[in-house]
Amino acid sequence: MTRRELMAKLMVLLAGMAAEMHTFGEPSTRAEDDLREAANLARQMVERWAMTGKYEFSADNGRDPYSRMDASSNQEVRKLLKRAEQAALTIIQDNERRLRAVAQALIESESLNIDEVARLAGLAGLEGGDDDGFSGPPSSRRPQAPPSPRETEYSGYGGSERRDWPA
Repeated sequence: MTRRELMAKLMVLLAGMAAEMHTFGEPSTRAEDDLREAANLARQMVERWAMTGKYEFSADNGRDPYSRMDASSNQEVRKLLKRAEQAALTIIQDNERRLRAVAQALIESESLNIDEVARLAGLAGLEGGDDDGFSGPPSSRRPQAPPSPRETEYSGYGGSERRDWPA
């Protein structure tokens, strides 16, 4: 994944907490798993993939060169998380009217379909059945379950052969 894609993922992970802070003025424990995942992802971006512009890796006698980063890596992780949180908060603030309309409708009816969410949020392109704004054939628009490991074929040096992977 690119740095841009990973930053977008960080923003999504931190959006719940940012929305709580914006709406209620304080965080809750509901975002615990998202916060843990965001911190782990940011740490990998800094220490494993060198996505902050700092290449301060240290070799440790044949061990993982990324296992012993200096204290500046913690600072870089915090910067990434703060930047992603601020971007998520900006998106929430810029779309507050839309979010409140969807939230109010959910309070009233408890469930909404995609057309109702799109109408309330003013998101053209999500409404209208198969013309949902995504390109590609219909099968590429919706998540597909991956094939069972037992159904997977392996194409090795000797051509294609069926592998019975452990279930």
